[in-house]
This record gives sequence, structure tokens and C-alpha cells, in this order.
Amino acid sequence: MHGFCKVGGVGSARLVFDEIPKRGLRPTVVSFNTLISGCCKAGAVEEGFRLKGVMESERVCPDVFTFSALINGLCKEGRLDEGSLLFDEMCGKGLVPNGVTFTVLIDGQCKGGKVDLALKNFQMMLAQGVRPDLVTYNALINGLCKVGDLKEARRLVNEMSASGLRPDRITFTTLIDGCCKYGDMESALEIKRRMVEEGIELDDVAFTVLISGLL
Repeated sequence: MHGFCKVGGVGSARLVFDEIPKRGLRPTVVSFNTLISGCCKAGAVEEGFRLKGVMESERVCPDVFTFSALINGLCKEGRLDEGSLLFDEMCGKGLVPNGVTFTVLIDGQCKGGKVDLALKNFQMMLAQGVRPDLVTYNALINGLCKVGDLKEARRLVNEMSASGLRPDRITFTTLIDGCCKYGDMESALEIKRRMVEEGIELDDVAFTVLISGLL
């Protein structure tokens, strides 16, 4: 099932899943989660929710991975309010969000322009002792740059470094793009110098962003 879902073959995965009860076996939470995740990645979020309902009717308790997959599916479709409600439902059931849960929610909220809400969830993440990874930081930095909060974006980059995470090309290119869009070319060039100092080569995207800002 996992192999089929990984390559987008949700239909084939479903056929395998349907064979489980026919063989006198009971689908496990892992089986359900694999199919739900595959459905959500393929854009079939409603089918994912239907499967969650089947889980519950068969007394298989949805876990953090179930909710994370569904939240991710909702956020990808821009259904941020529903994603937040599902997050609250998960927490209400006593399930503790993990790094993936927080990251998919933060990323969706940043892409949807709800950066203030993303920052609140980021603070909740830290308060619960869940360590953000590079993907989390990059999502939040991207959201902040889009709304012009370059000061907070740069503060997060410094926070990343202090926590032992090394900013990557995406981090720096996002910052450069934000600085260029808001006319802060001095900071953009300073970030470029920092990239060079840290041994990160500028790719075509970074060069294009810089050139556009200088024109």
C-alpha cells in the first residue's frame, strides 16, 4: 500500500486495502493512515475524511499521523479554517501534535496569508517542546517576507543558527526576494555576502531575484 501511495497509485492501494477484511484480517491504524495520506496527497481529501469515519466506526482510533495527513490535505486546498478546527479537535482528544502536524499547519497558514496565526502556532510549538526543523523555519520565513516583516524574518534566521540549524539556499533566497520586493537592496546584498561566506552558491533563482531588484 505504501509503495502504491508513494507513486500516486491510490486506486491500487485501495484494492490492496479492500483485500484485508476479505482475508479475515482487520485493518490497522497504519493501514488506514497509509491510505488516508495517499488520498490527501492526491487531492481526495473528502475520501480521506470518509476513511477516518470508517476507522472510528471500526473502533480504530485516529492518531497524530491521521490528523496530520488530513490537516495537510485541507491546507493544500486552502481550507485553513477547517484545518485549524481539525487541529483543535486533535488536541481536544488528548493527542499531542508533532513537528509534522505543526509544520503543515504553519506552512498552510503562511501560504494563505494568515501569518499572525502561523506565528501563534509556532510559539505553541516551542512551548510544547517540539523542535522546529528547517522546513518549519523556511515556511515561516517565507510567510513573513511575503507580508514585508523582514525584521522578524531575519530574527528567525538568526534563531535558526543559534539552535544549531544551518540556513540553506531556500532560506537565503527567500530573504533576498523579500528584501528586493520591499526595496531594501542593501540588506539583500548583505544576505548575498553571508551566503558566500557560508559556502552556499547562488543559483539562477537568487541571481534573477537580485538582478530584478537592482534594475
